[in-house]
Amino acid sequence: MISKLYSIKKVTLIILLISTALNAQIGNTFESATLYLRNNEVLKGEARILKDGTIKFRKKKKEKKIIYTYRKVKKIEIYEDGVNECYKYKFIAGKIPKLMKVIREYPGRINLFVIEYHNNNSGAFNTGQTS
Repeated sequence: MISKLYSIKKVTLIILLISTALNAQIGNTFESATLYLRNNEVLKGEARILKDGTIKFRKKKKEKKIIYTYRKVKKIEIYEDGVNECYKYKFIAGKIPKLMKVIREYPGRINLFVIEYHNNNSGAFNTGQTS
């Protein structure tokens, strides 16, 4: 009876580890992107936005990945499934700049941004407006 219980726990643990590893791979894909740096340099290649708001970028598939933060990047355009999405770092008073998705830009007026939060099974969106 104890050995049977032990083997059930062992199988359950193995299944749990495999499913966790598979979930970790989802969302780890690099998409075609253009990176606009603060020194006015433009880089084309592949990028992925990490959970902490940094950007992992590489020019080609086999090249070394470089992590960029708000200190070097103005904005990033990601091309995914035929859709062009633009993200910009926005400075919020008293906080570290956040990478926000641009929803609508009105030059010289109020702009609309979204901060995206993703979970493994569901996503929630917080909207914010800045000028």
